[in-house]
Amino acid sequence: MFFKGVIYPKWPNCQLSTVENFKVFYDDIRENCGKELKGYSPRAHLEDDDYEGLLEYLDELNSDSARGAMAKAVIPLILLYGFKIGTIAEIKTDCFSPEMRKLKLNNQDIWLELPYRIYLNVNHIYQKNINSTYLFDIGKNQRLISDYFDDIINAYNARLSKKAKITLDGLSKYAVINMFLAGMNPIVIEKISGMKEVNLKYCQRMAWEMTKPRLNSYVNSMLRGIKNFDDFN
Repeated sequence: MFFKGVIYPKWPNCQLSTVENFKVFYDDIRENCGKELKGYSPRAHLEDDDYEGLLEYLDELNSDSARGAMAKAVIPLILLYGFKIGTIAEIKTDCFSPEMRKLKLNNQDIWLELPYRIYLNVNHIYQKNINSTYLFDIGKNQRLISDYFDDIINAYNARLSKKAKITLDGLSKYAVINMFLAGMNPIVIEKISGMKEVNLKYCQRMAWEMTKPRLNSYVNSMLRGIKNFDDFN
């Protein structure tokens, strides 16, 4: 938290800017302190019954507010494509085409078609940051980080009566689960979302649990889509 709150905003390109660099300390902590670190446990995903409420809440946000406008653009991108905040922060301004209504991830050849409502909100940010290097910069030389949305997420969570609260990580999982349910190739999902293997496995398992009640129809529907299925009819 110290790193995210103090170091990263001032030095976003420092060598500790990716979590992988912290993993080298695992063995040192275990050996020198005699402590066993708790294993990683994936956070829960957004539930369908909270999804509609979240969309209504985003509609209520003020587009004239910098934070509100950014949330209306970024959170739907997470909900649809499973992007991590780090992925969004790296998207350059020239990776958005207002004419084609498409968005391209850095170093990839995939142009993602944006639904009209998402396009409007992304274009709103684009017009403000048109001279910036990165599309979703939150200020001069200030890169987008997840903490930027803390107030907005906390305000929505205050509306919920249940204990399980939403997180940006949970929104990403919701998107990726829907990709698995749609039959998208896991490699393509990983390429688009940038999600790590442990979370991909979690999403795949959740999609499987959702599919089980209609397993017969699901399996046969997939098989009918195989290119040589009709050869045997």
